[in-house]
Amino acid sequence: MILTLNLIPESIKQRVRMQRLYGMLKTTLVVTALFVLVMGIFVLIGRLILQQQFTRIVNETTLITASNRKVEGEIRDLNGKVITAKKIITSTNPWAELVYEIVSILPNEVTVHSIGVTDKGQSTITGVATTRDALLAFKDSLEKSPFATDIALPITDLLKREDAPFTITFTVKLDAVTKR
Repeated sequence: MILTLNLIPESIKQRVRMQRLYGMLKTTLVVTALFVLVMGIFVLIGRLILQQQFTRIVNETTLITASNRKVEGEIRDLNGKVITAKKIITSTNPWAELVYEIVSILPNEVTVHSIGVTDKGQSTITGVATTRDALLAFKDSLEKSPFATDIALPITDLLKREDAPFTITFTVKLDAVTKR
């Protein structure tokens, strides 16, 4: 067993401990300050890089947005035209189909000069029939057709036996005219 003898007074020991503690604290603070300084420099560099990237992206997006505005405007115009065309198509009556239906029931001996139709579905057919029987057959065909109602043929049109001019009026049932 070895004995240790310490001849240094207690106050000096205390001062030496305090100097060591102060030295360690000073070293720790210097290292921490250097670490914070280095991290601050990295954060500053990162911020500058991110700011440059942000500026670049904003400039690119602005260019794309400017070119897209023109395309979007054209798309809006086209959509407006499509909507208008759709409204026109849905609100238009099937007059071509009506003419097709009339021609399909027209006898060979009857010549039609004009077909007039109003928006309310009132129709007038004028023409010439070679015989009275052909005119009556055409009137009967109209009466049997699903698209014509309230058919009126004046008696004066039936007075001539041959080459009889006629005017037939009727109401068109638009829902009965089939779209082809």
